[in-house]
Amino acid sequence: MNASSDYNPAELMAVCDAILWDGELSAKELYGLAEWLNNHRDDCFHWPGNLLVKPLQEVWEDGQVTPEELQHIGQILCSIQAEWVRRQIPPKVYYLNRPPPINLGAPQLPAIDYSCRIQSASDPDSFYDVSLKAPTCSCPDWRNRRSRHPSQHLTRCCKHVLAAYSQAAPDGGWPLWLGAFFDCSVPPHPEQQWFLSDVKEKAILFSSAPKEWSNVFATKGATYDRFGYNVVEKRWAYGEAPYNSKTISNSIHSRLGV
Repeated sequence: MNASSDYNPAELMAVCDAILWDGELSAKELYGLAEWLNNHRDDCFHWPGNLLVKPLQEVWEDGQVTPEELQHIGQILCSIQAEWVRRQIPPKVYYLNRPPPINLGAPQLPAIDYSCRIQSASDPDSFYDVSLKAPTCSCPDWRNRRSRHPSQHLTRCCKHVLAAYSQAAPDGGWPLWLGAFFDCSVPPHPEQQWFLSDVKEKAILFSSAPKEWSNVFATKGATYDRFGYNVVEKRWAYGEAPYNSKTISNSIHSRLGV
């Protein structure tokens, strides 16, 4: 069966979004995803369901779910979500040949005199108006759950605001932790607060943990990436930790008082 141009993966993407909401994919969530696909066979023949069928089948072959398998499926889901956001982004618009002002010394969004319309992921005929001055968005998620945060608060980012920042990225992309925050394409939990900590001359961005998981943007190789840290169980998601993880986890517990 071939992919159809009028197929809309919004319902499956909503399932993926719910799974990625916390810091780590669980075996229960993995089972729920497989069960959903079994009950929606048509989705298995279209993107992104067709990327999930074989990896899920391989997980269930031996009847056991390992941390490595959970991590692998989690990485696939993250890449799918990032691609889904990219598909909603109109052609890039460049700033008047100069990069926007960026303050990496505070956990805040750059204020940019830029507005655009972003297509709704669930309804292709609907569009939301986004401004990056504050930022603001006309979608229900932003109006109902994010608008109360201060003007440059990172949690003001719904998925449409994240898409707009990707569209408006300067040449070379957004730098350091800010680039990793935008690239992960996952809107923050509406209750998350954000903090910066200097660890071995590297700025580390981390969040509060309203669902036990703190989002951490730090380095493991040459570039920044997103990590999950469970403040209750005191462990990193899938065992994947950034450089200087002990110092970073101590900073998280000290700042959050947990």
